Amino acid sequence: MRRFCIDSSLLGSPRHIVGDAEGYTWSESVPRDSWHLTGETKSSPAARCLDTLLRLDGIELPSVPPRYTAAFRTLTTGSISPPWMHMLPQETFREYFKNLVGTISSSFSRLPFEYYESAWVAGSRVLAALRPARVDPLALQVLIDAGGGNTPVLEGFRPKRSGAAHPTLYDRFSTRTGRLTVTEGPNILTLKKEARGILRSTWEGGRIYSLDFRALEARVVLAEAGQSSTAGDMYAEIAEDLFGGRVPRDAVKTAVIAELYGISRAALRLRLGVSESEVDGFISTIQSHFKVDSLRRRLKEEVVGGGRITNRFGRKIHVPSDHDNLLVNSYAQSTGVDVAMLGFDAVLRGLGSDGIRPIFVLHDAIILDVAPERLEDVAHFVGVQVPGYEVPFPLKLENL
Repeated sequence: MRRFCIDSSLLGSPRHIVGDAEGYTWSESVPRDSWHLTGETKSSPAARCLDTLLRLDGIELPSVPPRYTAAFRTLTTGSISPPWMHMLPQETFREYFKNLVGTISSSFSRLPFEYYESAWVAGSRVLAALRPARVDPLALQVLIDAGGGNTPVLEGFRPKRSGAAHPTLYDRFSTRTGRLTVTEGPNILTLKKEARGILRSTWEGGRIYSLDFRALEARVVLAEAGQSSTAGDMYAEIAEDLFGGRVPRDAVKTAVIAELYGISRAALRLRLGVSESEVDGFISTIQSHFKVDSLRRRLKEEVVGGGRITNRFGRKIHVPSDHDNLLVNSYAQSTGVDVAMLGFDAVLRGLGSDGIRPIFVLHDAIILDVAPERLEDVAHFVGVQVPGYEVPFPLKLENL
């Protein structure tokens, strides 16, 4: 049976609380098999982090009344854990203790353990494997001197004396869907594509490669329709299979993206430069292939029933009930985040660490610093199998 551990630092007590859905007891130590609550999310792939589980499920824990925390801050400096058991009035502490333990006990059995142990931990392994990138200081300075409005982002890549930039730290909670943001270090997510040439390999003769999922979110939606595509250019394949090559590949891509992002038919017609009757038939064919309406109805039922939708792997996503246009995109983006992390985890495990240094995750791409003797190994990764999907997801290799 799974059990939780509330760290003594949260209670200001000499012992920890260990319990499950049926009850709790005091403990001198943190059991190794317990889900540990400390007040801070833990990034280690090995951690059984109860803080993360609660955030994934959207559960807010009771806290010590603000007047006491404010008073404690005025009395101390540093990272001392407040001895709340002895500082708070007895009745206040009893209420805090009761609410904290009660909230965890009542919600513990329904927390997303399976999602955490599969998709979340895979992502943790990928982010833990990232290493500082080597940056060419002269190339960087040329770009900074040239201006162009991207200077603050470029400054974040300025290397240390060792030639390596600072590590990049990512946040996995700051967006509704789990899409990554950068909280510290070089922000690869906002660095202009043409500026990526400042990156250098740590090996003589090595290269900086990116492995990028092809049309990831569109393939996620296609899989929900019970179909799949292993074609490198899925949009060209659809243009041929559904329209006999009469419709340009780029028009198909525009229509598919319009369905994913809820773009109106009027806006789509304007983009494509076609008549209303032409766009109706075109869109109907795309909708039938991807079964977008069926997916949207299913997600709408989830929102009406519980206020959230669930991605393919079990992550809960809040979508306002009156924003139907966000349903499919939110599902595709959140599922795509997990597909990418599971795929990158498989890639890194397949390649191993000799001559391979992962340095950044860029949404649907992972950027690798590759030694010369491993270049062919990376080039052979043209697709990756992700748990829960029947066919591999195609990958595109790019030399940066």
